[in-house]
Amino acid sequence: MSEAWHPCLKQLVRCDILWYNEENKRVKVSATNACRVGDSEVCHRVTAGSRSGEGYDLCGPPKHAEKEAVKLLPQDVDMRLAGAVAHIYGHDWLCMDCQHALTAAGVTMFVLTGEAA
Repeated sequence: MSEAWHPCLKQLVRCDILWYNEENKRVKVSATNACRVGDSEVCHRVTAGSRSGEGYDLCGPPKHAEKEAVKLLPQDVDMRLAGAVAHIYGHDWLCMDCQHALTAAGVTMFVLTGEAA
C-alpha cells in the first residue's frame, strides 16, 4: 500500500486565501484536501457509510484544504489588516478545526462558493 498523499476520493475541496499586500496588490495562496488511502480507488469513508464530517480517521488522517492553505500564509503579514478572505470550493460547510485555524491565522471572512473545486 502506498503511503503517498492523494487528492480526496470522496470530495475534492480547495481553499483560496486572498489578501492585499503592502503595495495594495491582491495575493493568493491555494491548497486542496488530501488523504492517505493507499492504492484504493474508492473512498474508505464512502464504503464505511460515513456521513459528511465523520470517519476522517479512515483517511489516514486527512489534510483539510483550509488548514493546508493556512500553512502557506506568510508569517510576517497581519492577515486581519490585510483583509484576508478564504474562498472554499467543493464543500458547503467548514469543520470547527478549519474554522479555528482560519480565524487564528487572521482570516476575517469565509466564502462558501458553492462551486466545484
